[in-house]
Amino acid sequence: GDAAFDRRYCRPTSFLLLLSVALSVLLAINLVSATIQNRDLQYHGHDRRLRVSCGIVQTLLLALVEAGMIADAPIAALVVVGKICAFLYFYLGGRLDAARRWTFMTVPGLWEVHDNFHVLVLSVHCLQVYAAGLPRRDGGRFAAIC
Repeated sequence: GDAAFDRRYCRPTSFLLLLSVALSVLLAINLVSATIQNRDLQYHGHDRRLRVSCGIVQTLLLALVEAGMIADAPIAALVVVGKICAFLYFYLGGRLDAARRWTFMTVPGLWEVHDNFHVLVLSVHCLQVYAAGLPRRDGGRFAAIC
């Protein structure tokens, strides 16, 4: 959460920034390609693996940057763990092709695993909003990352 961290992440040649942009471009190309070829992104194996892989890396990159900007270590850890747990919750038990379809706290046809995933993510976002108001390690505010 210091000025050196800001410069490392925010400069145009930052590895983390370039990796994040490259993954976004890769996903955009995949979406355009699938649309042109009339492929269903939900069921085509290659497309799903690519989206999941990019999603995992993007989630970890975002968690790394956010945790680096939050001065309160327990809150930073909760943000990282919350993001990873929410992603794993959906990946392991909520996907259409998951090995086990979780039914805990679901009402078939009304409230599904996907809805629980959004509640988990909402709780992480609320924690992030709280953390945004806390002073950063360098005395600045979280909202002024770059």
